[in-house]
Amino acid sequence: FTDLEDGWTTFEDLYMRTLPGKSNFDGTRSLRATPFVRTYFAPALALHKEAAVLYESKKHLDQSFLRLGAVKGFLDGSLGSYTAMMHEPYNDNIQGGPSDNAGIFLVPEDEMYQWVKSADASGLQVCVHAIGSKAVHTILNIFERVIKEHPREDRRLRIEHCQHIVKEDRRRLAELGVVGSVQPYHMVDDGLFIERALGADRLDTAYPFRTLLEYGTTLAFGSDWNVAPASPLLGIHAAVTRSYYDVEGNKKQFVPSECITVEQGLHAYTTAAAYAEYSDHIKGKILPGYLADLVVIDQV
Repeated sequence: FTDLEDGWTTFEDLYMRTLPGKSNFDGTRSLRATPFVRTYFAPALALHKEAAVLYESKKHLDQSFLRLGAVKGFLDGSLGSYTAMMHEPYNDNIQGGPSDNAGIFLVPEDEMYQWVKSADASGLQVCVHAIGSKAVHTILNIFERVIKEHPREDRRLRIEHCQHIVKEDRRRLAELGVVGSVQPYHMVDDGLFIERALGADRLDTAYPFRTLLEYGTTLAFGSDWNVAPASPLLGIHAAVTRSYYDVEGNKKQFVPSECITVEQGLHAYTTAAAYAEYSDHIKGKILPGYLADLVVIDQV
């Protein structure tokens, strides 16, 4: 990465497939992954029981630069591979695939519920990858069930990507207090094929940032590096302009009614992103007593 040059001072390492060896976290020194950049660490949701034990055993250590506390699961695939789980089949086929393909669930719904319930009961923050509209709907149902069965304050459940959302689900994120952890630059890449994949009538389900913010949803912006560029400035530009180039090189705008302001984009990359990882009491704002993790950007 270019980290500080790109204007970011924290990254999240989500979905580590194995827990780090015991020696990585031995001793009483402060935890640190990189010299200057703060890291939020989240292994796979399937490892939540082991993660809870590790986190509890290390909570006495200084976690200013490497914080523990989350786990991440995957519910569906991706739009580009036609494996994001949609309510309706994709508009076209990919490499001769079935005409009724609507995506896939990587984990059965009941198994995902059991994992989320158990991890949440252990006090872990639960983050779940859901891109397709049916996947987002399903994980919202699971989160709502867990919230109702075990009410507690400030759990900050997260949907990673939260990319395609039918209208009836858009209020639910705010109502349930679920964080939308989204990556606006994916709009630029998706512009090459999304209309072909979904059809024009489903484009408005994708990246409805303005609507979600109007409903009061917490949107935390990120990059999904190295799938997309790490630069927050490119992410803000994508969210504000929603512009992309099609396969013929023509500049287009992706559902312009969902454009947001520069200020909203900045808030999503700072204050909201800090909230999404339980760090909003020390960073994400310029206030007395907060970390001076500041980047000065040229106006040009």
